[in-house]
Amino acid sequence: MPKTVATALGAVVALALAGAQTAGWVPRAVVAVLGVLAALAIPVSRELSRRLAIVLATCLGWAPLVWLVDGPKGELTRFGGVTAALCGGLVAWVATGPVRERVGALVPRVRRADAVALGGVGVVVAYLWPLLRLRSGPDVMAVVLGGWDHVGHYDMARMIVHGGRLIPLLPPGGSGPWFYDSYPQGLHSSVAMVMELTLGVGGGSGIGEVAAYLQATTIMYAATLAMLVLGLCSVPSVRRRPGRAAWAVAALLVAWLVSPGGAILHQAGYDNFLLATAGVAVVPMLLTGRGRLALTGPMVALSGAVLAVAHNWVLLLPLVGVALLAAVWPLRRRRFPADRRGGLALGGLVLVTAAGGAAALTQVLSARGADHLLAPGGFPTHNLLGYLVPIGASLIAVALLGRTASASGGAAVAAGVAVVAWLAGTQLAVTGQIGYYGIKMLSAVLLVALTALVVTAAVGGSVRGMPTRSGRWAPAALVVLALTMTTVLPLVRQRGDFPSVRVRQSWAGVASEHAVDSAALVERMLAAPVGARPAFFLPATSAESGLVAQLNLWQTAMRGAWSQRTETCWQSASKGTGPDADRLVDLADSVAASRRIAACDLDAVVVVPQGRGGLVRTAVPGLSGRVLEWEPPR
Repeated sequence: MPKTVATALGAVVALALAGAQTAGWVPRAVVAVLGVLAALAIPVSRELSRRLAIVLATCLGWAPLVWLVDGPKGELTRFGGVTAALCGGLVAWVATGPVRERVGALVPRVRRADAVALGGVGVVVAYLWPLLRLRSGPDVMAVVLGGWDHVGHYDMARMIVHGGRLIPLLPPGGSGPWFYDSYPQGLHSSVAMVMELTLGVGGGSGIGEVAAYLQATTIMYAATLAMLVLGLCSVPSVRRRPGRAAWAVAALLVAWLVSPGGAILHQAGYDNFLLATAGVAVVPMLLTGRGRLALTGPMVALSGAVLAVAHNWVLLLPLVGVALLAAVWPLRRRRFPADRRGGLALGGLVLVTAAGGAAALTQVLSARGADHLLAPGGFPTHNLLGYLVPIGASLIAVALLGRTASASGGAAVAAGVAVVAWLAGTQLAVTGQIGYYGIKMLSAVLLVALTALVVTAAVGGSVRGMPTRSGRWAPAALVVLALTMTTVLPLVRQRGDFPSVRVRQSWAGVASEHAVDSAALVERMLAAPVGARPAFFLPATSAESGLVAQLNLWQTAMRGAWSQRTETCWQSASKGTGPDADRLVDLADSVAASRRIAACDLDAVVVVPQGRGGLVRTAVPGLSGRVLEWEPPR
């Protein structure tokens, strides 16, 4: 079939499928299945694991692209639009011919190592299943209240779904610019696509929408881990040895599910950080060997990996940059496309990727600045040897083998060590302690090191200066040593208190009374007639002050009222000053709390416990007409 005719046929198919979805004729569940099948059919590789790894890396990195402009009206979701375009493109490609060969190319080849990879993905799904199924309001609140970062990520995903575009592209609200307009929204673009597919165009409301957020975020976490598992099994020397693939996948899953960088970080709401870290770790798996550098599926996936880093955690850009450079080295002329068209295509991909990374970096620095790196706090770290041993073992393994895949991962680890040293030194010099970003960066280097170590051991080969027999097992022994220090020994010592075990048990358990009360409290807040203005609720007793302060953020996000001025007012009303600037204050004194809110440059409603409205109106006349009452728990 002539190319113009085939292109026209593909366009007809895409428009017909998009039109059927716009009219609401195709159930969203059918769209979801069709989209997954279309992605599986993209002929970027004949091998199943490699094809899926390439597709996942590309989709996770390029997701913000679909939210740059307003979408079509009706019931057509962003996921549905991409599905329609994919189906049309595949039809056009097949129709161009030869038809029989191209139809055959749509079906990937399945090897025994692919079964290992799919088994690994199955383990991930089983581990996360309590969060993937539909959950009640108390169950949802029990999970998301366990990590302060969840409310911010929910707000960003919700804003994208309800606004139809990335937050920096949305018009300001009634109280000014949105709080998260300077925050990169890579993960949130993917989460928003899944939420929109689940809830429909325009999203939902209340705790039901938070449940959709939790489910979508867990799906993205599972997709991140699936990308790594599939990428590992797609490395040629691993793909040819299913036994080696099996133990390597097991080690990788221990590192990313059970270790200090595992599921506990998903519970904390650090999924964007995990995606960025996986973007660094997957680079050595996507580009192996020293073949030609051209616009191929793996190169596009590498672009996706870089963008996944840039639009989720920009501090990891040096690591992915060094890993990418090591993967494509040496940059000799004969490795580049010989024809002008191929050179322009590859150059265009490089320029677009660089522009996307620069946009994310500019977005962060424009509002937050470099001083943000000195933020105090963090999260509980594991034993120091649990971090240092895997990092050291990874560098030793790379030095012993020195192969291309190993060199790329080792280069990323070395760059990570340098960044951690610089960041920790800066924080110690200015604040006297290693803060939030220093600890988080160390966790990222740990995960990259464990992944690089597993890849190095799985690829295998002769070890410099060692007999063949013992040298073959040396990298595997380093994997065992690293996982023993970072996971096995702490797990034996802590047992049920080990973080990943504890959170998995909490996911599968029944919601606590505290979670039930929290869900009821949020529903009560949302029922208050505050209108479109930001609102701050005050507790009746000191015992509920911390919970009410946290839920104030949740109800603000659910109402779509989280602006920069709202955040500033929440900080001044809910937190102390000086040495106590990072601690919540007691909000039970309604008059004192109302005075702090009245001092804000914000037209906010103050909702005080029943019976205190008159007292607050008299004591704080500046709040005239903005005081309501509610019945908080006592």
